[in-house]
Amino acid sequence: MPQDIQKVKATALPMVRWRMPQENKLRTPDDFCFNASYLLACAAHRINRAHWHDPDTREDPKLREFMQKVEVVYDEREFALACLEDPAARKMGAEVVAKGKTFTEKINFLKWHYGGPQEFRLTDEEIVEKFRDFASRVLPLDKVNRVAETVLNLEKLEDVAELMEMVAP
Repeated sequence: MPQDIQKVKATALPMVRWRMPQENKLRTPDDFCFNASYLLACAAHRINRAHWHDPDTREDPKLREFMQKVEVVYDEREFALACLEDPAARKMGAEVVAKGKTFTEKINFLKWHYGGPQEFRLTDEEIVEKFRDFASRVLPLDKVNRVAETVLNLEKLEDVAELMEMVAP
């Protein structure tokens, strides 16, 4: 649980050393999608990704408090060595201290990164789930399901105008 977490040390992609992530003060709605501490706070609180950018989520004091527990670092050497082994590699990791225990995880490939190995790519079911999360905020669920089914069987669609009508709110 988020309240059990004492500290998070996230090893991110080297881009976190760039000016934009370093100076991000969360002033505009667009700032939030580029702030690793905020995104990790949302994940720790198990907030559905479709709601990470809602105004009430962005202003949630418990997320702001959790962000103080997060340290984001990068390791260019480790990242570069992984890329030498496989150019599609995106070496990252996390160390979480909770209830006095330390949990560590490192990955070489991002889930959903289409340049990496097949086992890290999204399945059709995962794509549909992600689409449902976001689209159900603006479309009724029956429409969301019809759109997903249509896109998965796009070769059977005779007129793209039918799909456009489905996605219109």
